Amino acid sequence: MSLDADRVEDDEVVARFLFDRDDFVPTTGRVKPKPFLPSPEDDATSVFRTGGLSETDTWALASPRGMRIAKARGTLQGGQIRWAGLDVVPMVPPPRHAAIVNWPAKDARLSLAQRLAELAKLVLRPETQPAERAP
Repeated sequence: MSLDADRVEDDEVVARFLFDRDDFVPTTGRVKPKPFLPSPEDDATSVFRTGGLSETDTWALASPRGMRIAKARGTLQGGQIRWAGLDVVPMVPPPRHAAIVNWPAKDARLSLAQRLAELAKLVLRPETQPAERAP
């Protein structure tokens, strides 16, 4: 899959990697709003363009060079982010990196992060999935 260097398409899948157990609820398949809030350093939320990648390659994006291991990811499409009133743009390096941008004033950010969390699909890293109970 060839990625447009200037635009994240509306049907393109992006992932917000989740490193803390407090950022998601595995039993309900829910991502919490906090990880979608923008970083105070650059006023953007880091995501990765994962379309066309295998699960192994997708998880490899989350933990380059032995950094912290992501426990899960919240996936959205570019169009869902735009529908929520924000934008998502390529922002490399690193490869496949993008950012959710155009955040409003601080008092309105939480409601947008909540909207993104509601739209996001939770994908657990295989080793973090809850064990099945024996009957």
